[in-house]
Amino acid sequence: MGEVLDTNKGKTANKRNPTTCGTQFSWKGSGTCWMHAGVQALWMRRRDCLYPGMTTSSFYPTLRISLRPTGLMSQNGSLCSRVSRWKTSNREFLKRRSFSNCSSPFSHQTAPFSKQLCCIPLSFPAAMIATCQICTSDSCIPLESYCKSNALDGTRGLSQHGKATVSLRSTHPAEFSYHLSKLCGNVSEEVLGMTHGMLTVSEKSMTLKVFPPTEGLFELMVFARPSDAQNPYSWVCSYQIKCLESHKKELPENPFHFWGLHPKGKDFGIEECNCGEDLIVVATGTLLLTLQTSRPLLATYQLVNKDLDTSLSTKCLASQAEEEKLSCHVLCPFLGYYRLSVFVKDLEGDLFKNAANFLICCSGPINQNELFPSGLSMHCGTGISTGCRGFSNPSHPAAIINTNQGKCNITFHTRADTEVTAILSKDKVTNTKYPMERYILLTHLGNKVSICILLPESGLYKVGLFSRNQDHKDFAHVCDYVVRCFSEPRWLPFPRVYSTWRRGCILLQPRTGVLQERSWIRFRVKLPKAYRALVVGQSRTELQPTRSKIWEGEVYTGLAGTVLKLAVKFSQHSTSMDVILLFDVEGSSPSSEGASG
Repeated sequence: MGEVLDTNKGKTANKRNPTTCGTQFSWKGSGTCWMHAGVQALWMRRRDCLYPGMTTSSFYPTLRISLRPTGLMSQNGSLCSRVSRWKTSNREFLKRRSFSNCSSPFSHQTAPFSKQLCCIPLSFPAAMIATCQICTSDSCIPLESYCKSNALDGTRGLSQHGKATVSLRSTHPAEFSYHLSKLCGNVSEEVLGMTHGMLTVSEKSMTLKVFPPTEGLFELMVFARPSDAQNPYSWVCSYQIKCLESHKKELPENPFHFWGLHPKGKDFGIEECNCGEDLIVVATGTLLLTLQTSRPLLATYQLVNKDLDTSLSTKCLASQAEEEKLSCHVLCPFLGYYRLSVFVKDLEGDLFKNAANFLICCSGPINQNELFPSGLSMHCGTGISTGCRGFSNPSHPAAIINTNQGKCNITFHTRADTEVTAILSKDKVTNTKYPMERYILLTHLGNKVSICILLPESGLYKVGLFSRNQDHKDFAHVCDYVVRCFSEPRWLPFPRVYSTWRRGCILLQPRTGVLQERSWIRFRVKLPKAYRALVVGQSRTELQPTRSKIWEGEVYTGLAGTVLKLAVKFSQHSTSMDVILLFDVEGSSPSSEGASG
């Protein structure tokens, strides 16, 4: 390739803006390239303009790159001078040009900036770097554009995957945005916005992957502004992309302009993420996202898909907030692309801030019957909330409990003055013979709390824990669990528990609340500070205490339909007894005797 010739041809009319001035550049033996200083900058046509290092047998499709001058702009919009540095694989050279009396058609769009933005070329076949700058009245931010060598294929206009990539680097923090539209000739035919690109950003760089939805000609506009600036985004550069093979990606709408972690994620308290900033492929419909944090944070999540409504979206997420980690279990019930947005705040913060946006592609959706139960809080499993409430040594730290037997026993250690209650719920219950509250039994023994759960049928259940103490008289939410069982359990319920069931009471026998008719059942119950205990049914049976303060005795159940009540006298001088448990008597033999807690 011959050396580069730099000739100033004076003003050259621009077809779309006759007031634009320009400079002509030629590579010896390769035709002509026109540089317009105002708006439309560089036209590269196949066979007309070859790049340094190219041979005459290498032909590339038409690519127009719209550039902006890197020079300073005076108040009346006239251009002064510019210096830009170009690096290629063959040589480096500096070029300097002076412009005068050249109006800028974009000066009115960037009124907050007294100095203009830079020009950046896109996706040359051979890697090319151009330095440029975003300028405000106070400072200039140099930018550097690295054009991916595989962004264009010499015979197709785009790569075989229908994707073009643009990367910008800055020596100072900057924020970026973009806009894509389809062209019909030189006129914008269809505005596509930001739904066909993936913009990932760091504090001083950005990478934009564009996926044209159809074949044809598209215009890409890139915008930028200094980080934390209140000014609107300003136009940086534009590209025309000719697509001969579309990718047909329909990305979810992203109002936050970027994908991956926020450039200031560490300022928000996020150290790292287990998922990269590129596309996350989910083959089984499930994903676990974890974010390591430098301080305790609270987080909420938003899952978006074109077929997913708001109510169903909440059943696809189960989040957990720990001292140094945020976790979110994600379920994808449809094929296609999802946006998972993360919002965080400090424990004493007022507003949640968008900290990350992840693009998920699901190739194997999960069955909608396997979605999480509705109404889950941001505190699933153990973590910040349980710690603040004085819960420790959990038997199940994770948010999801899987059981094949249809039963589980959750235990904690709590403060001596803490009282705990729990609520079991399921969105769609088939077996409605007994209320759901009968399938959960709490036991307080010293500083240990045990929550024993039996499941009447398969599915996903929510277990909500609440507590109160001497400082907080009302029950307050502690955390939620998801109990998941895909077998076919048929556990009978526990006996009905009354409010007089107190700390230290333990049901040893029978563990089920449904008893067979006309049978003798042995009762064994630990009742601290009790003075008398009896079982009342068709007849009364006195229970006798042992040395270990366990009250026991043989009880005849009677006929089907009988209700057995366990009554206890906790005060020596009381003239009445309190009913603490209620058992049902049925005619058929129970299919199971329950589980021990």
